[in-house]
Amino acid sequence: MATIAVQRLLGALRGLAGWWWGHAAAETGELHSLQDALLQLSGVIDLDGLRRAVEEAIGTIIPNVHATAVYLLDLDSRQLCCHGNRLPVLPAEGIIQEAVSQQQCLTRVHPPPDDPVCRVLQLSQCEEDITVICYPVLDREGSELLAILLISCSRPTQLHYDNLS
Repeated sequence: MATIAVQRLLGALRGLAGWWWGHAAAETGELHSLQDALLQLSGVIDLDGLRRAVEEAIGTIIPNVHATAVYLLDLDSRQLCCHGNRLPVLPAEGIIQEAVSQQQCLTRVHPPPDDPVCRVLQLSQCEEDITVICYPVLDREGSELLAILLISCSRPTQLHYDNLS
């Protein structure tokens, strides 16, 4: 399972990088950093190592990351868990559940303080320039959620918004 999880997360990170850079121009140096970050995933031997490697790769893929949380499927409980987080089991509401139910990457600029993603990523009400990204990772068939990547970063610039259109 660890090998499958690494392969799926590697694919998800490539997809996340493509999604992000589809909205913002990439520099050559950033592409090399992304390749280095993805190569680190190939040396992962356990789920804790996988979680750390994914968090490091996210910081390379998306500029100005403030916080990340990586929820991985626990084979025993069949729940998505993030050990050491304030909410160790994936919340069943808010933008997180919207991303899970729609099975697609969702973003929110400054989510409401009562959204569980604010507790997971430890966001305060005063951080108004924050964008939250919820990126679900599904198995090959698209039938089972293997992980969800939660990221808070600085609000995209006007150039990023221009690239959205």
